[in-house]
Amino acid sequence: MAYDQFTARKEFVESFCHEVIRKGLNHIPWYCISRLDSVDAPVLALMREAGCESMCYGIDSGSKRTLAFIRKDIDEGILYTRVAETASQGIVPTLSFVIGFPPEEKQDIDDTLRMALRTGILGNSNPLIQLPTLLPGTDLFRQYIHSAVRRVDTYFALGLEFDGGKRLDSDEAMINAFPAIFSSFYNLPCPAYSLEELNLLASYFPLIVRFYPKTFLLLSLETHAFIADLFIQWLRWLKGKLKREPVLLTPSDCYLYFGDFTSERLSTVKKRLRPYVHDILEYENLSLKVGKSTPPKEHFTIDLQNISGFVAVRNSDAIMKEFDFDVPVIIMDFKAGRFQEAYEPQKTLLLFRQEEDLLEVVEINAFTRDLLALCDGESPLESVSSELYGQYGQDMTRKAFFDSCVEAVQILGKEGYLKKGGEIYGKDQES
Repeated sequence: MAYDQFTARKEFVESFCHEVIRKGLNHIPWYCISRLDSVDAPVLALMREAGCESMCYGIDSGSKRTLAFIRKDIDEGILYTRVAETASQGIVPTLSFVIGFPPEEKQDIDDTLRMALRTGILGNSNPLIQLPTLLPGTDLFRQYIHSAVRRVDTYFALGLEFDGGKRLDSDEAMINAFPAIFSSFYNLPCPAYSLEELNLLASYFPLIVRFYPKTFLLLSLETHAFIADLFIQWLRWLKGKLKREPVLLTPSDCYLYFGDFTSERLSTVKKRLRPYVHDILEYENLSLKVGKSTPPKEHFTIDLQNISGFVAVRNSDAIMKEFDFDVPVIIMDFKAGRFQEAYEPQKTLLLFRQEEDLLEVVEINAFTRDLLALCDGESPLESVSSELYGQYGQDMTRKAFFDSCVEAVQILGKEGYLKKGGEIYGKDQES
């Protein structure tokens, strides 16, 4: 649905969704446009039940100065709450940002990109960054049509490529001759950055918002750099490293090279205020790594007739990592908008696994770490229990400790962190 007032009346949305559900049409996915303040958690839950898979919120800008210029008001608190609520219901929020309005300076664009990164930190969202579009009848059109130029093709300039992916010469001539009619094919110069740089930001910055929002925001804080400047540096660094033209960015580029760029930039910082940056980078790297493989969860059972001979093997698609800082606490602070400089070092063990579209990250203790390490597909559960007993079972009988190991293996197996291996039977069972 392209109707941007779909959620304007709550009663209409509820009636529509109930009717879709009643007629059994909620298996058909649909999309809509909404204001931030016209939905809430119960309405979002009903929309999801009715088949809504994605919705677009028009954010436009994170700069108060720019919002005043376009006469729009965004409650930043409502924004982050609504994004989290929408994602938690299983609806992917598409968030539309605009950069490059005529009066914007670097700080204005920085405010918008920082807001985009913060929404990325909250989780599953789809960022969309665009340049301003001149639409007839708007104040922007009336004030700036005479200073508009043609430099780059933006979102609203697409759709007339009928000559092998290019526009016909006759169409180009017509667009050039009648700028007032074809104003959406024109650009507005901005003092902060060139139109080519703004187009690179619009085209590729969403990848950073999706894959490395936490690390990139920290990197900008550590280096005291404008976010846009830092991103353009990243693109130029990548271009030099890969020796390719033109400038572009792919998801694979981010995964393979962003860590190296981050380390190089941090090495130039004389006084590091946030020593946990590399932990956050590793967290985001592992989140991407496990997402590359999403095998179905296998049915896991233990043969109760041969518990001691049961063999388990750690799921290779699950990744275990020890961090120097309490990363879950740091991320909770990030989601609340707190980016403090100092945290006390605290060893933290995390398990990463992808379950369909959901990333699972759980904190584990040393016992679980060592149990998983010993589940090698060869050692029977009785041997694993004996190996761990000296360190973790001092206050328990061997039988009670073995039972606790069985329980732990069952839980880890049902959660997909262990798979069933072969079985080893005692002589009495073989005979």
